[in-house]
Amino acid sequence: MYIFNPNTYNENQVEKLGIDNETFLLYQIKYRESIERLFKQFYDFNKVDRVLSNLNTPKINDHEYNFYHKFSTLESNYLFFRNNYHIEKLNNEELDLIKSCIFDNQYLPNSFIMKTANKVLFESGDFTTFNYFTSNNQVPSKSFVFEFAYELNKCETLEQIKNIDKMISTIFKELKGIFSSKLEVPLSYVIYIASPDIFKES
Repeated sequence: MYIFNPNTYNENQVEKLGIDNETFLLYQIKYRESIERLFKQFYDFNKVDRVLSNLNTPKINDHEYNFYHKFSTLESNYLFFRNNYHIEKLNNEELDLIKSCIFDNQYLPNSFIMKTANKVLFESGDFTTFNYFTSNNQVPSKSFVFEFAYELNKCETLEQIKNIDKMISTIFKELKGIFSSKLEVPLSYVIYIASPDIFKES
């Protein structure tokens, strides 16, 4: 089973709302699948796998315990939406809407997603570090963050790594152009190049 990455939500606030961990997870998953459904209206994420597979990019096999990978609906083995889901910041009316959509097996309305995205997905402060600290993984806190993931240690040559990183940069530029025009939200990306046990239960 996966566990929450530390500091990705306010546990005290969740307790004040009277939401148990299982329900909180269901709310997160519903929000995630809904916003990713919106993303898939703009971009074919299978394209990412086609071009990175052509470079023999090693996949990371951590889907069983990494929340951001396990519950992704983008249908990609290399690209994931990486923002944290601060469902605890929503008010009771907003939580009731999510509960209703879960019960009715419906997606959250796009209008609701865009209205609440700043509150749910953005972090405090100017910059946030995802995964581990490098200059590439520190991004603006008020942005949609995508994660490119591959197993660096399984790459065969330095040239392969350079080609993969160059392709990642190319893909992100395309993504940024599309999302900037469609959603008018800043876009950032981080690179995840290993599979440590930070998400795995001991």
